[in-house]
Amino acid sequence: MLNKILFKSFLIKIFNKIINKKVFFLFSFLKINLKKNRAKIIKFNKKQIVIYKDYRYKIKLPLTSTGLKPLIFLRKKKLLDSNESKFLEKAIGARTIGKPIEEIISFANLVCKKHSHLFHEESLEDVNEAPIIKISTNENKKIIKNFVIQNINQINFLNKKNKKILALGSKVLEIGYSTGGHSLIAFQKIGFEVVGIDNFYYGNFKPKILNHVLVNKQINNNVNFINADITNDNLNLEKEFDLIYSTSVLEHIIDLEKALKQMHKLLKTKGLIFHNYNPFFSVYGGHALGNGDAPYMHLRLNIKEYTDYIRTYRPYEAEIAIKWLNNSMNRNINQRKLKNLLEKCGFKIVFFQSNNYHKLNLDINKKIFNECIKNYNFLELEDLLGHSVTFIASKE
Repeated sequence: MLNKILFKSFLIKIFNKIINKKVFFLFSFLKINLKKNRAKIIKFNKKQIVIYKDYRYKIKLPLTSTGLKPLIFLRKKKLLDSNESKFLEKAIGARTIGKPIEEIISFANLVCKKHSHLFHEESLEDVNEAPIIKISTNENKKIIKNFVIQNINQINFLNKKNKKILALGSKVLEIGYSTGGHSLIAFQKIGFEVVGIDNFYYGNFKPKILNHVLVNKQINNNVNFINADITNDNLNLEKEFDLIYSTSVLEHIIDLEKALKQMHKLLKTKGLIFHNYNPFFSVYGGHALGNGDAPYMHLRLNIKEYTDYIRTYRPYEAEIAIKWLNNSMNRNINQRKLKNLLEKCGFKIVFFQSNNYHKLNLDINKKIFNECIKNYNFLELEDLLGHSVTFIASKE
């Protein structure tokens, strides 16, 4: 198995070098995974579009704000009866959810109340909000422990690339804590002074009950969690941070130039920013709510065509998916523009890497590339291949 993975990795490195010389290829493992008999061609807006029955859901189920998560959780625990299981199957659907979101959330509330010990009690009181799964103190401690290991590895990587040690006690600002703030608590346990900032996708996907508040009730910490926008010039934050860090956040910041200028303002001289993000322009860059039904569909159709497609083929998801695409995904900054922005905002790039290894990248060809750049003319092949981008920059 290991030899097979190493061999595939070796092949992809060769192919990437070929691609970077603008020589295109058509060599697809995707067809092996999805099979031709699972694909069909539809006509949409005078275009012929190939869609795959199970492509989208193989990437990720649309769990954000749909009410599916608590029901799937109960099914894994074998706590759903046959009628509840049938409802869930219908709700999950194929390629898109099969029931209205309000109905799923309402049903989830009724079912979860029968197993109330598994959910936060306050989340069962509002029938318009999906129940929140209760995570035990021990489970939260395990999650934080894993983040401690991950964050230590990240800091070691940072130190190696920057050739300078980030001392314990340094001030760290992490952007994004909506999943529970575990990473921030881990940074604190390592020995850093930490602050977290999050605007919950500009308030578009902010739940009434916040995960980090629930975690704080179980785990003692002194993290300063701030609900605010990093692009706000009037941030009530003490300046002079040594490090500003994020993971899977930058792709959701619409005005990235303003965000970088604010980070520059908040940093000490020679302070660092360290970010990893998953660009909108990668093969699954639309994330769960914005992923298409075939590779790069979210780029091969222009945004009007794609939102029309979502309204037509994902009627129950259309409202939140279009809100997601319009308000929560950066569709303007590619890798070259980002590098230019960093320099424009006063940063010196220490390290910049586009991770191009992804099996679905092997489906790209000249036709797909041309369709994408027709809608986003600033794109380069590296943007389509780079499903994950990591960079470090210092304040000059």
